[in-house]
Amino acid sequence: MCTRNGARFLEEQLASFLTQSHADWSLWVSDDGSDDATLTILEDFRSANPSRAVHVFSGPGRGSGANFLSLLGTNGPPAGHVALSDQDDVWLPDRLERALDRLALCRLGAPAIYGGTTIEVRADLTRLPAARRRRKTPSFANALIQNTLPGNTILMNPRAYSLVREAARKAAEVPHHDWWLYALMTGIGAEITFDDKPTVLYRQHGGNSVGAHRGIGATLQRFAILASSRYGGWLRANAAALAADGLPLTRENATLLREFRSALDAPAPQRLARLGRLGIRRQSGFGTACIYAATAMGWI
Repeated sequence: MCTRNGARFLEEQLASFLTQSHADWSLWVSDDGSDDATLTILEDFRSANPSRAVHVFSGPGRGSGANFLSLLGTNGPPAGHVALSDQDDVWLPDRLERALDRLALCRLGAPAIYGGTTIEVRADLTRLPAARRRRKTPSFANALIQNTLPGNTILMNPRAYSLVREAARKAAEVPHHDWWLYALMTGIGAEITFDDKPTVLYRQHGGNSVGAHRGIGATLQRFAILASSRYGGWLRANAAALAADGLPLTRENATLLREFRSALDAPAPQRLARLGRLGIRRQSGFGTACIYAATAMGWI
């Protein structure tokens, strides 16, 4: 878990860890410079649960993505299954058990990663209307321009975590750790299992790092990010991190990554055609059309 000034909701998240039906876990936290009561809450939790291994480290101070990479690559547990957690959610009691059961069905010894479904709630944990989402088969071509793996639901098996640990040590800055994980896992051909049963209460409170993208305000915010070329910068940052030496991408995906980076660096008139030929797609046709329109306008 990564924290920064999370005192408002942190105690509820920590309490939900104690309700897990799978009780064999330890907690590893990277705090990115909190100046509220976050560190005190963590210390109180450790003191109140002396049988639990609770480790708290100082983050790099460069934002959520860098903090998670630092935790995964340097300060995280040495081996085993690893679940990611946000500081402001609440886990349902079967969060760990369900994910572990699903991963147990994956190929023995192969890297595998679990992504679940969330229930979006307000700050007081009252439910928001359910959002309708369709999820197509995960692919590297999709991961290059979109994340569909909710970071607050991720659980990796030991082989996946071992690869992630090494990759995180080599990665440059990435905008969002979960997007990078989705791209890395599809890039190496890992098995990705999605669960349609919610296991996390995903709290929406106005201070989320990303949030659930609800309503006209979120739509306008995404448009502003696209028009400002920030999104194009995110694509390039992710691609650069994926191109680090030694990452075990499949031959096909290594070629796709190389051609994708080349397309992004091509003159604007050629960029759209080259991305189209590569089959780069978002989950929805409308989303894909928006990306191609943005490329045509020189925003990407």
